[in-house]
Amino acid sequence: MENNKIKVQPFYKRAAVYAASIDEEKRECEVCFASDADVPMYKFGEGRILESLSLEEGAMDETRLNSGAPLLNSHNSQGGLDAILGKVVENSVRIEDGKAYCRIRFSKRAAVQDYWEDIKDGIITNISVGYNVMRSMYSGTVDDVKRYVATSWQPFEVSFVSVPADHRATVRENSETTEMIVEGEEKEKEVVQAEQIKDDAAQRDQDILKIKYILK
Repeated sequence: MENNKIKVQPFYKRAAVYAASIDEEKRECEVCFASDADVPMYKFGEGRILESLSLEEGAMDETRLNSGAPLLNSHNSQGGLDAILGKVVENSVRIEDGKAYCRIRFSKRAAVQDYWEDIKDGIITNISVGYNVMRSMYSGTVDDVKRYVATSWQPFEVSFVSVPADHRATVRENSETTEMIVEGEEKEKEVVQAEQIKDDAAQRDQDILKIKYILK
């Protein structure tokens, strides 16, 4: 429905580097950038929610990652070419056991070498992935916390960060917004509205009876 469409900024979520996957010759390693587990986060002014990213076939749009999306320094998309540490290896996205993986390749530029050395040494370990959600399904509450499933979403970059965006997935300011459709909540609202109308009608009937009694 039209009234279920809202404007949202990109989300950022913590990911993991797999040290055993490091290939020094190719300057590559593998990261797990998403899972289908429920993750506590904050959502467009609504407060604390639970979100899971669907990894069912067709839910994740892999186009931008598989086309060689950028590997950035701290999500700095406004930092020009200096902010680019490397790229996602083309066609490297895979899904296995409820998790999504991709390989990343580091630039051979001298300015990137120190980052590469710290990553190999386990000094820099925090990865964050940026993604847009186009369609989200409300699926009830868990301990009074609303739960959503991103049923259509697109990762668009991977970043190394000093402090990860973590499981609460912060929303970056000054980012271009996208339109997201929220499904499932309307039925709940309709039930509440129907119950309210029913209550209002019952109250009106009682008021009419009271008026008739007074007039007698």
